[in-house]
Amino acid sequence: MRLLWGGFKAKVRWLPLARNEEIGRFLGATKEILKNTVLFTENPLVIGPKWNLGEYEQRSVVVPCPGDDPETFFEYYRYDALLVLKCLATQIRSTALFDKIINLESHYEARKNTRYYREADERVVSYLFRQFLEPLKQLEREHLSTTYTHSLWGTQLRREHLKTNKYVICKCERCSDSTELGTFLSALRCMGLDGEPCAGFQLPVDPLSDVSDWKCDRCPVHISYDQVNFLMSKIGEEVDDVMGRKSSVKEFEDVIHKLENFLHPNHFHLLTLKHSLVQMYGHFEGYQLSELKDDVLQRKLAMCREMMLIIDILDPQSFRLTLYAGVILLEQQAALIECNRRMQGRPTAGDQICIAENIKRNFDEARQCLNRAKDILKNEMGTLQGKKLLEKVSDALGSIGKQSAITILA
Repeated sequence: MRLLWGGFKAKVRWLPLARNEEIGRFLGATKEILKNTVLFTENPLVIGPKWNLGEYEQRSVVVPCPGDDPETFFEYYRYDALLVLKCLATQIRSTALFDKIINLESHYEARKNTRYYREADERVVSYLFRQFLEPLKQLEREHLSTTYTHSLWGTQLRREHLKTNKYVICKCERCSDSTELGTFLSALRCMGLDGEPCAGFQLPVDPLSDVSDWKCDRCPVHISYDQVNFLMSKIGEEVDDVMGRKSSVKEFEDVIHKLENFLHPNHFHLLTLKHSLVQMYGHFEGYQLSELKDDVLQRKLAMCREMMLIIDILDPQSFRLTLYAGVILLEQQAALIECNRRMQGRPTAGDQICIAENIKRNFDEARQCLNRAKDILKNEMGTLQGKKLLEKVSDALGSIGKQSAITILA
């Protein structure tokens, strides 16, 4: 350990620092040292948990436990990294203290081939890089930002909400893009000329203007802000009505079918309805998974995939849409497993190899959905909804493991 010898030497002149080739640096003595003599005292630079707590028996828990196995607890809280983080934090609180830590002997050459070095690299270094350092992009000279509104609202609604509640006029990359990063979350279907649809979509000419006119991305048709505002007001009322009461599956299907004539398939109003509908398919009376027609089951699966593609663009890590994405992923895997059940239960007149490949592909996709859901739901461990959803995901993972094993044996 490298001592800051200037201050130490003044206090303990009879304990000089010496060095030899055999043991390196050591403290000597210039006079006789009596029994029970206190040589010197010093305060610890940093205080933190004992290293490698996983090897000790845990007798009490004073924090919410995210699971019932040691790996889950360790991965979630990672106490081994706490002392390192506290050491790093000293450079903010006290640069002098941080310099003391940096000047300690590292004994790198002696440590690098030991078990403790490998464990430190796995438990602390790799963990910190993987979870916190590698995901960060270069932010120098960039404006750090976050979202204070709903990620799946359209631009006009988001900006209005921010202006009213946060007194912010947002001009971010997404708000400045009429397509909202290619998601078309606010786009309207173009009715074309003389009632002949052109297959294009109406987008705002100036998305940062509260009163922008809209124009088609394929034909010369323009519509005014007032027309768009009137249409969105009526559609919003219809969506609120069906969402605000105990509507049937048929009512949701009818409203979605109707609105698809006016809105882009990715429009935020349609996403609201589809997110509810995918949960109805498989849970409502008369619409249990085993009761769904094949085309309805495929529609459920397609809607889940489409919504996740949008989330991947707008909230790739699902930090803001954690529960929303978790529900979709759980429903997506349920649809995939039901598809497998039907393929396995039907007469085997088709290509056996092709069927087996499809079943394996579905199992793999379902497992990916559940693993992703399990990962993102760690952000919701503090909420009751998050805990319940994570329990369902964990149960589904256990079930899918058994089913895939049975399929392989068969």
